[in-house]
Amino acid sequence: GYSESDRSDDDSEEEEEGRRWSDDSEVDDGSEAEEDGHPSEAEESEASIDDGLATDEEKAAKAKQRASTKRWEAKHFVQKSKSSSGGTIYKTKLLPEMAFHTHATFVEFLKGSQFQKLLAECRKGMRTHNDNEQLKQKAEARRARAEQRRAVKKRERRLRRKEKVAQLPESEIEKRKDAFQAKKARRLARKEAAAKALG
Repeated sequence: GYSESDRSDDDSEEEEEGRRWSDDSEVDDGSEAEEDGHPSEAEESEASIDDGLATDEEKAAKAKQRASTKRWEAKHFVQKSKSSSGGTIYKTKLLPEMAFHTHATFVEFLKGSQFQKLLAECRKGMRTHNDNEQLKQKAEARRARAEQRRAVKKRERRLRRKEKVAQLPESEIEKRKDAFQAKKARRLARKEAAAKALG
């Protein structure tokens, strides 16, 4: 079970939105594996078993798991403490007033939009000059790619229009030319009228 503070206002739609908050707003620090690979209570207890009889390979795997757990906890500002009954209480420094008595509900809260928005704001404030420069370069590269795609689409539309016009009968082409000349004459007449009105 968990305390009253376990409850959050996130519905399924907000949780879906919260998962997208970490996309372009933060610099890739190569730790995506830890984001989804958060440690379970079983994994934490396995990591604390005596390594006396374990092989070197098993010791290395457990050490790797412990390091992964520490990175995940640091990334989410996790604080753990023992309750009077001997259980583990999970908190995050970003919202110290909230406490969770089970690992599952704690992880569920960390995935929600409320925490993800707060985490994104915190990371934004912790960016260094180099981080900002890297993000700026990524944004400029993204804009350049978008501009290139627009230019290609524009060129393709122009070619399609030319091909379509080339298939029209001669009478239709002449009709369109006359309509354009009439429109041009009307525009010129309006310009001259406006110039006379201004005196």
